[in-house]
Amino acid sequence: MDEEVPKIKPSFIRTMVEKYGDTEEHATEVADSFVQVFLDSVNYGFSINHASAYSYIGYICTWLRYYYPVEFCTAGLIVWGGDQEKTVKLLEYAESKNIKLEKPKFRYSKGEYFMDTETKTIYQGTSPIKNCNMRSGDDLYSLKDEEFKNWIEFMLRIKDGTSLVIDGKVKGLYEIYTTYTEEEVKALDKDIKANPDKYEVIGTPLPSLDKRNMEPLIKLNYFSEFGNPKQLMTAYELFNNKYKPKNKTYAGKFKNFNMILDAFNSKKIDDYKAVETLENELFYTGRVTTSFEHIPGKYAFVTDIIVRKTRTTARVFNIKHGKMVEIKVGSKLYNNVPFEPGDLIEIVEGENKPKNELVGSKWVKSETKKEYWVKRLKSIRKNKLFDAKKKDK
Repeated sequence: MDEEVPKIKPSFIRTMVEKYGDTEEHATEVADSFVQVFLDSVNYGFSINHASAYSYIGYICTWLRYYYPVEFCTAGLIVWGGDQEKTVKLLEYAESKNIKLEKPKFRYSKGEYFMDTETKTIYQGTSPIKNCNMRSGDDLYSLKDEEFKNWIEFMLRIKDGTSLVIDGKVKGLYEIYTTYTEEEVKALDKDIKANPDKYEVIGTPLPSLDKRNMEPLIKLNYFSEFGNPKQLMTAYELFNNKYKPKNKTYAGKFKNFNMILDAFNSKKIDDYKAVETLENELFYTGRVTTSFEHIPGKYAFVTDIIVRKTRTTARVFNIKHGKMVEIKVGSKLYNNVPFEPGDLIEIVEGENKPKNELVGSKWVKSETKKEYWVKRLKSIRKNKLFDAKKKDK
């Protein structure tokens, strides 16, 4: 097999150049990698049935990744969504190809990852988000072409979702609630009761979008076009508690709706603090991505830790610059200033040290690889969201 496999190289290069217009230099590079896939499979000890199948799959994936990188990465994120190591590698590859990965966003995201090949953008779907599912994302995407004057009208659409046909003309609930007087709405109720054949209720709500689905999406700024997450969450909770779609009269719903609308328009609420935003991202998605330029550069948000006897390895998010960094903390310092995922810490002092590597049977200090060791740190804020969720359980 070691002698036979390389024989396909000339034909492979010729096909790539003549049929697909590739350069000979690049085709040769791809061919070398392709041949190595075959040889690795054989040397790994697979039978020919396994080796052939895996080699063909490897070749197909390599070809698709090179010529259709956006489509390849999107499919990979869907298929390997549960494998963090593969997902991280795929995201790094996407970044190297200048492919943008956008956070889930209303009007753009579906249940699964969704791509825009023209802008080389991949939009995260709702299914990987904790407490969400594919249906909620697909239902929201079905509203992408509808226009909403504000957040309250949007909530009315998903919570109630009906319109009233009056003398052949369709009137949406938002129009009725905001243009009719209270007396006119009461008169409408009376006329509907007296002449039911004149009216028809059309449309349906979206039952998949309950509080369990909506809360994480709101807190993750999915509905950014309507306002900041904290203001939207406050209005959502008020709407959820006060507006009752099953109320049989429009007058009964009219009063509560306008109370909610007035509250939304009259009081502006500041957004969540930076660390609360990061807590929400970590809790609901398992990763953090939002940077805040006003936060001191020494502040870091902890996303993951591995505690060992002599050292603790942690992945932290530099909030100011929006970058993930791996740090090492000695056991004495960690015992004095313990931290866990979701905590905010200040790295007061640290230094880069050569990384220890196992060469043969001996550990030696690397001449090229470094590790960042923290010498002094402070605990700024213990996580709140994670503690609250633990108590709920």
